[in-house]
Amino acid sequence: MHKRALFTVLQVFLVWSGVVFSAEARPVPATPMPFNLKDATILSVQMSESQAFDNVLNSLKRQGYSIEIADKDGGQIATSFTREKKGRARVEVVLIRDSDTQTTLRIAAISQAKDYSFTAGPYDYKTPVIDAGTTGDVVAKFKEDLKVP
Repeated sequence: MHKRALFTVLQVFLVWSGVVFSAEARPVPATPMPFNLKDATILSVQMSESQAFDNVLNSLKRQGYSIEIADKDGGQIATSFTREKKGRARVEVVLIRDSDTQTTLRIAAISQAKDYSFTAGPYDYKTPVIDAGTTGDVVAKFKEDLKVP
């Protein structure tokens, strides 16, 4: 009886302190993160959607990014998450076909800070935000690679 009571007290303490979690596993956020790119930087290029897709993909590879999603039919490119000092980041590009010879690119460098609150688990991140500085660097490199004035 004494051992059982001690085990119960220890179990309650471990659950209360957060060492032991419930039987259900915490869901790991799916990749890619759903994100609204309406606030992304817009760049218009004078080439077909297929050409723009290939050029953007090659430009991202030249910049050292690894590609996680490259959907030519859907017009989406997303790099893998890279680790940063306080979280993770990725680049997402959406291609919009305006005409046979013109394509609009929506470019966003998205960063997510790690959530260090007491209730956060090992896979918890804060809400993603667009990193304007990194987006500007990526857009400048695209303009150079795609020869956009």
